Amino acid sequence: MNPDCEKPINQDVDKYCQSCGTELIFRLRNRFIIIQPLGRGGFGKTYLAEDTDKLKEKCVVKQLVYQAQGPTANKVIIDLFMREAEQLQQLWANPQIPSLFAYFEEGGYLYLVQQYVEGQDLLKELQEEGCFNGQKIEELLKDLLPVFEAIHMRKVIHRDVKPENIMRRGSDGRLILIDFGVSKQLSKSIASIAGTMVGSLGYAAPEQMESGIAQPSSDLYSLGASCFHLMTGINPWSLWKMQGYGWLNEWRQHLQQPIGSELGEILDQLLQVQAKDRYQSATAVLSDLDIQLKEKLQSTSQLPHRGRRQILLWLGLGLGSVFAYERIRNSSKSNDFETEPSIEPGSEDLSSMPEPLSPDPPSPTLESTSEIPLETFSFEVVTVDIQGEVIDRIPKQSKFFRQDLGNGTTLDMVAMPGGKFLMGSPSSELERQGNEGPQHEVTVAAFYMGKYEVTQAQWEEIMGSNPSSFQGANRPVENISWDEAVRFCQELSQQSGKDYRLPSEAEWEYACRAGTNTPFSNGETITSELANYKSSLTYGSGPTGYYRQQSVEVGSFPPNAFGLYDMHGNVSELCQDTFQLYSTAPKDGSARVNTESNRNRIVRGGSWVHDPQICRSAVRFVISPDKGLTTNGFRLALSVKFAS
Repeated sequence: MNPDCEKPINQDVDKYCQSCGTELIFRLRNRFIIIQPLGRGGFGKTYLAEDTDKLKEKCVVKQLVYQAQGPTANKVIIDLFMREAEQLQQLWANPQIPSLFAYFEEGGYLYLVQQYVEGQDLLKELQEEGCFNGQKIEELLKDLLPVFEAIHMRKVIHRDVKPENIMRRGSDGRLILIDFGVSKQLSKSIASIAGTMVGSLGYAAPEQMESGIAQPSSDLYSLGASCFHLMTGINPWSLWKMQGYGWLNEWRQHLQQPIGSELGEILDQLLQVQAKDRYQSATAVLSDLDIQLKEKLQSTSQLPHRGRRQILLWLGLGLGSVFAYERIRNSSKSNDFETEPSIEPGSEDLSSMPEPLSPDPPSPTLESTSEIPLETFSFEVVTVDIQGEVIDRIPKQSKFFRQDLGNGTTLDMVAMPGGKFLMGSPSSELERQGNEGPQHEVTVAAFYMGKYEVTQAQWEEIMGSNPSSFQGANRPVENISWDEAVRFCQELSQQSGKDYRLPSEAEWEYACRAGTNTPFSNGETITSELANYKSSLTYGSGPTGYYRQQSVEVGSFPPNAFGLYDMHGNVSELCQDTFQLYSTAPKDGSARVNTESNRNRIVRGGSWVHDPQICRSAVRFVISPDKGLTTNGFRLALSVKFAS
């Protein structure tokens, strides 16, 4: 390839471009082999490539142009690019966003290398299959809005949402949001330096067109414009050239087939000219969609039995397959990008809510219900104030049993007392995400929880290999998928005669909180002396600290009040559950698994690479069950009735 040439494709044996004589680029970073061009946009070109570090896995190389802006401007852009690419890299855990393999500057260009998605974009689908009907648009919204909810929570704005940048993955039909290219700060800075508008004409929101400034509602406008194009076959830019934004008041007249009034009202609010009049969060749109589905379910009660059964089946499939994140009836109405979705004051009925567990939880009483002889271990619980200063050190004891895995390798399982707690975060909690509420009471039966995250030594003893990127016998095993963690549980159960498993999401949060109701089990903030996370950033008034940039040995930090180590940070921990709305979540602490519509699994606790707010007790994310990351590990759980 010769990226600067109008005819860049050459033979493999050519050392110089046959069109212009320039020396050819065969590999980037001695790793990525360019195969062919895919397209070009306002900031550069896109190429299909192979990643030689990943057994020639296909990837997409984006080459961003930034030269000829002057040395000072260039340095600003490069610095912003590196920071923003690092931010994009933290979106890996979302299965509907392509993974970022690498980012670097080379030869006067900035490069992003991302996972290649096998499939077809929605513009091609429109051209081949015709206009989308209302049901298909509803399915699109319910599949994509949780992705926007996730990226906006991470302070990332896509800025170029259009049918060409929405892929339908061939393997499972899920919609994938592609071509982030650059995010908020980088786009805004390049726009101001180079005088370029970031976004696509016709799809970009008015404020984005006029000033280059975008916010979450700008992405939602672009999503609405994309829905219009898919329903009508008309590119909104062609209407804008004739009518300006006047077409927004008459968009229904272009529909190829009628849609429901409820969906029409949602699209009306997405396509408002003034940002303040639009939905302010993806959570709010999902909430309205959820309400519509509930109303449709209720209306079926008046239908004959056969018709009711058919509609309930359709609605059930829709509800089960689309929601990757919790929706809240009332989301934040703020226009400020820095404000997280939250429940409006007064929308939660807290009068009937129980008091949270006291910071000094009851001692475990499992010996009477289990034949396993328990030992006692002592530890110290550290509590900090809002500035991260230590305000208390309390000696504690918990009971545990030790499982022999062979060859001197052991596993400690700590007794968890049964009890009730408030699951989720209050609407007032700093950096709260919309999928953390509303808080609800959950009753958890007594069980056992791993004292530490499963280590590489334990994994290797059971599985015979070590896939971890950060090697160390006492470090947590990582780079393993949910499916592989389940196989470990099965192998260990067969060997030990006990039914080891992953914890349910409710068990995990109950064990993490250990009787507390603060953002972290150690108090109102977190420090690098208490956990392994991206401590170059702060939570609230907490301090910055030493950012280790990798996992560390388990047990390196003080435990919580139950005697569990590393519940915050180090590696994120896999749970049994597929995603569920808190409004329908089990209240008995059990896992809810619905693999018919959604195999993605819950992951908790944050990791060494995550910002401190992601390590809070209430934060919940999802991950594809077959995807292994260097940020993900797990710890074991064991029910009392299966422990003897």
